[in-house]
Amino acid sequence: MAGERASASDIHEREQNWWKQVLHLSRAEFIQLRRARITLFYLAGLPVLLAVISFSTQGLYTDSGEHVDGGAASLFTMMPVLAATMGLMHVSSLFTVRREQHILKRLRVGGAAASAMFAAVCVPTLAFVLTVTAILCAIGIAAAGQFPAAPELLLLAVILSSVTMSLFGIWITRYARTAESMQVISLIPLILLLFGSGATLPLEFMSDRFAQVVWFSPLAPLVDLFRSAYFGADFFGGRITQVPPLDRVELWTGALPALGVSLAWALIACYLVRSVPWTARRT
Repeated sequence: MAGERASASDIHEREQNWWKQVLHLSRAEFIQLRRARITLFYLAGLPVLLAVISFSTQGLYTDSGEHVDGGAASLFTMMPVLAATMGLMHVSSLFTVRREQHILKRLRVGGAAASAMFAAVCVPTLAFVLTVTAILCAIGIAAAGQFPAAPELLLLAVILSSVTMSLFGIWITRYARTAESMQVISLIPLILLLFGSGATLPLEFMSDRFAQVVWFSPLAPLVDLFRSAYFGADFFGGRITQVPPLDRVELWTGALPALGVSLAWALIACYLVRSVPWTARRT
């Protein structure tokens, strides 16, 4: 009994230490972000750029139904793209710079858990995407009285998109030696994910077989979740034409495949980051 109590106490202590590490490292992330004026300017302009792009696609939702506002649908469609841009470009560059400066190695030698470091890096992306999503919801409520149909499902979409894209951003740093090369390399998966997400070219406009394959990409199910959670409508499977409204049970039932695929990608990303080197590769 004494041994079991000691073991349980050790596990509890390790969990507390892990959460303390995440909190301290997350606080350091926000402090560094606040000091980086150029990065803040870039992040402030990113939602504006995506909003401009979304306005060019709002005409795609003219046949979605009277309960769907084209402008809001195009904006929420861009939220997974925002998370992908933040993760694949900002997080990857940041992680590469810290590896070049041996900051990651010093943290590991100092006893910081790898999982705590990964979690802390995801926090600014999560906070940023959550803030933009909340602002969009507030604008929808103020301008049209449109409340999110399933705010808890919308929150899940925010968490899954932010964490998955941040971890993928960390993983692709293994293919870059410098921050400059990372900026170029990160464009490749970002462009592929963008065109496979259904954000600019809806899956409904693709051939059936190709659309079925593309839907299993990391962003496409998340796009469905954002739109469906906000409007409470059947956008699942990349559908945008004559989407019927759903009640809460139907909405959650229809969201299960998209949630399952998104969770699977999050777990894949968690596995892949284990191969990330902590020291810079030499030429």
